[in-house]
Amino acid sequence: MWDVVVVGAGPAGCVAAFCLAKRGFEVLLLERKGEGRFKPCAGGLSGATVRMLSRLGIGVPDGWRCFGLRM
Repeated sequence: MWDVVVVGAGPAGCVAAFCLAKRGFEVLLLERKGEGRFKPCAGGLSGATVRMLSRLGIGVPDGWRCFGLRM
C-alpha cells in the first residue's frame, strides 16, 4: 500500500517523491515513458537549482559544475 502516488517523473515529480520518501512516506512514482528522453541541446542546472538540490542532500558531481558561461 502506498501513502502517496506521484504521477510524472519530471523535475517536480522527482523532487516531490524524493522529499516525501525522505520523510518516511511510502511513495510510488509513475512515469508514462519507460526511460528518460534524449535531450540534444545542452542541458544545465541553474545556480538556484543546484542550491535547492544541495539543501535536499543531493549533490552535483564536481565534473558537472560550470562556473561561467560565455555566449
